[in-house]
Amino acid sequence: MAESETTQRPADPGVDAAEPAAAAPGGAPRRRPRIRWYWWVVAAVSVVVMAGGVATVASVVSMNENAPRVAVARYLEALVHGTVSRALALTGTTTSESDVLLTDKAYAKAARHISGFTLAAPTVKGGTATVRATIKQAAHTYTQTFALTRTGQDFVVFDHWKLRPVALTRVAIAFDGPEQLPFTIAGQPLQSGPDVELRAFPGTYDVHPAFTDTMLGAPTFSVTAIGFGGAKPQPAAVSIGLTNDGEKAANQAVNDYLDTCAASTDMVPDGCPFHAVSGDGITIDSVEWSIVTRPEFTIGEWAQAGYAVVSTKLGAAQMTGTAHDGKGNSGEVGTPDIPFPVIGTVRFDGATAIYSQLVK
Repeated sequence: MAESETTQRPADPGVDAAEPAAAAPGGAPRRRPRIRWYWWVVAAVSVVVMAGGVATVASVVSMNENAPRVAVARYLEALVHGTVSRALALTGTTTSESDVLLTDKAYAKAARHISGFTLAAPTVKGGTATVRATIKQAAHTYTQTFALTRTGQDFVVFDHWKLRPVALTRVAIAFDGPEQLPFTIAGQPLQSGPDVELRAFPGTYDVHPAFTDTMLGAPTFSVTAIGFGGAKPQPAAVSIGLTNDGEKAANQAVNDYLDTCAASTDMVPDGCPFHAVSGDGITIDSVEWSIVTRPEFTIGEWAQAGYAVVSTKLGAAQMTGTAHDGKGNSGEVGTPDIPFPVIGTVRFDGATAIYSQLVK
């Protein structure tokens, strides 16, 4: 009798073969498998879903914790890349016509502005948060704390933060000279004055004279804003001085003033540094003045109303005339040397120098 060949298959892991199959009608055996594998699949899927849920929650928490830092980073990155218009928009800061430095065009001409930064973990209290930044600006490293307000949520769970307006620092210039002279700062128009202050982002801004007056001159200089906010800035003092032509014109104006005084026929020339008086009952006419010695003087810096003129050596004048005593008697009279100073100011109307005597 020939042997029969038997093929064995691996047991189906989803079928329990321990229980013998019942006999089917006609004598053929019948198996009834017990299917239990799907419970493992359901359990595995449940674990995966739960793990995904944990990962999602962790991701949301991480994003919410870092959202204030992201808002601050966007602000500082805008300054690093020179787009101050974006920085202003991120904080809702409004500007006026006087804010000539708060433009992309002006900031593009600034030097030594923010080049890098690092951010600490935010401190969140309810609907507010603060982020401390360490900022690099040229040779300076300083810290700045930024405040934020939670303004809502995206997709129910993602917090949205907005930077509060950042107090900007100011640059200040004290022009020592005539007012309303044209200058430029970072290529933007500026007029001279005793106390000029401008809001500015961190950086160094060059200032150039823009007037073509040959009588006056001023140096090119720069002002630097470091950091944000802070106390009232120390102004950069800038002197608008006289050129060589200006000094010559000022000297000539003083001498022209003295010549006008000497041409007077009055005993008390109006606005002049010398005069004479007559005795009781005496009248004097045919008055003539002469300057015996011209004073020596210096022309200094701007002094509110003009460039200061101060005598270093007194001058001297004399007067001559005809005296009358009212009784028909008359005769020639004269004075000894009358010492006098020149103390006043010189100002300019265009290219014309005008001297004003203060001590009369």
